[in-house]
Order: sequence, then C-alpha cells, then structure tokens
Amino acid sequence: MAKCVGDFMKELGNPPAHECLHLGMTFSFPVEQTALGAGRLLTWTKGFSATGAIGNDVVQLLQDSLDKAEVQCKCVALVNDTVGTLLTRGYLTGGCFLGAIFGTGTNGAYVEDMSAVTKLKKIDPSIKNATKMIINTEWGAFDNARHVLPLTRWDNALDRISINPRYQAFEKLISGMYLGEIARNVLIYLIDLPPIPGSNPPRYYLFNGHSTKKFNFADCS
Repeated sequence: MAKCVGDFMKELGNPPAHECLHLGMTFSFPVEQTALGAGRLLTWTKGFSATGAIGNDVVQLLQDSLDKAEVQCKCVALVNDTVGTLLTRGYLTGGCFLGAIFGTGTNGAYVEDMSAVTKLKKIDPSIKNATKMIINTEWGAFDNARHVLPLTRWDNALDRISINPRYQAFEKLISGMYLGEIARNVLIYLIDLPPIPGSNPPRYYLFNGHSTKKFNFADCS
C-alpha cells in the first residue's frame, strides 16, 4: 500500500522536501477507533486476512510502511467506508442520516445524538460541545448468535469453509463475497437429488444429475 501511495505521488510530482502531505485512509474492517488518526483492528472480514495486524493500530502500521519507503506523507485520519459514504453524501447535498455499503460485504453508519452514546466514558475535550456522532454499526455481524436470521443448510455449508466461521452472519447472507458460493451450494444440492419420482426413464431436477470438476470446487475463503 505504501508503495502504491509513493508511486502515485511520484506520478503527480512529489512535494518539496520540507513538506509532508496529509493522508486519510478508508478502512473497511472493524476497528476500535481511539482517535481521528488511530484505530485498533478487531478482526478481518470479507475473506481477507493478514498476519500481525489484529490488535494493532492500522494507521501506525501504514505510517511505519510509509516511513520505511521514505514517502513524504502522514496518515492523519482513519474512516470506515460507510462513514465516508455518509459524509460524502452529506457534503454533496447538505445532509445525510445513513450511509450503507452493499458490495463485497455489507455495513452501515448513521447519525446519533451524543446523549444516547452511553459507551463513551470519557469525552475528548475537543468534542465536548458536539451534539451528534456518526455510529459505525458493523451490522454485518448482526445475529452471530444465530437466534434471529433464517439460516439454511446452504448458509451453514458456506459458513463452515469461510475464514471466520460463526462470525459476520448477516454479511454472509447477502454480500457479493458469498452469494456465488451460496448459489453453487443450492445447485449442487439440486444436481444430487434422486430422480423425479415416477419418471421413466429417470429424469433429474438439474443438469441430468451431472456436475463438473470446476463446479464441485468450493471458493469462499
């Protein structure tokens, strides 16, 4: 990532040696954000994984790489993609209440009254007069306990081969990362069904009861 930033800056023309450009990073994974430019990664989602990142400040990890690559850039802000979506719409239209992502994964952020945010035990002096806060819901993890969502055998089959079984339950039901594998599981089920009762000669529900090597391969890391 640091190399990509460095190459981009070279392409546009590096700033003078005494200047350091400010960088904002959109990060689409659950973090515990402790400051505008700091956040500890809680877990990977959407099939992504990298060693040595969970539990660490992702902004500092990026900054260390930028410094090592001698890129004249300082990461000063961290934002979730749903928050970025909300703010962009608000900037363009003058107001926005909800930002949502429906892509590889899914998530949403909304505007809440500060008085309702009871999780905040200590208010930063710089925001003590604020009345609103944007809340990143991480709704992709809704019902990880599996008490509400209507899960099927095909959803369970997908969950077992994912990199995070029993997590991101809602996300795995509706997101682009997983829908293809769910469809494959359903089709394999139909292919494997016995012949239609009473058919003579035997007739199968799908593809004459035959699959292919490529179709048999599960792809949901």
